[in-house]
Amino acid sequence: MFRVGVGGNYTARHFLIGDFGEESTPHEHRYDVRWILETGKLDENGFSVDIALLESIIETCLDRYDGVLMNDLPWFKGKQPSVENTAMFLTEEIFSRLQNAETVPGNLLSSELQVFESPTSWASYRIDGEGIAQLLRL
Repeated sequence: MFRVGVGGNYTARHFLIGDFGEESTPHEHRYDVRWILETGKLDENGFSVDIALLESIIETCLDRYDGVLMNDLPWFKGKQPSVENTAMFLTEEIFSRLQNAETVPGNLLSSELQVFESPTSWASYRIDGEGIAQLLRL
């Protein structure tokens, strides 16, 4: 198995819904994001995925949400803007861009998106097989 990753960061605000003390008021995080893909083989050039493509996709996606209040996004309507849900949201956003790319990696076994809201707290969202196919609408 091969694992390849890219990353980026963005700054956004959110507030938790419910009685969570200071977390229930709008506050800001600098989110560090890591996207890790696993493949089973290399292509004829010795690569598992096109890292430049992945970097472009994650940068475009994260730039779109820089400075945003996450609670205001339609995806979060009725959902807690937790770091776990943020990881799922960003995975869906990234895969929608990957689906529209000229070359989609055909040998993906799994994808994990890690979102750090501080140096010591993070969550990740992992998909494989059928989950990847659904997000790519294969």
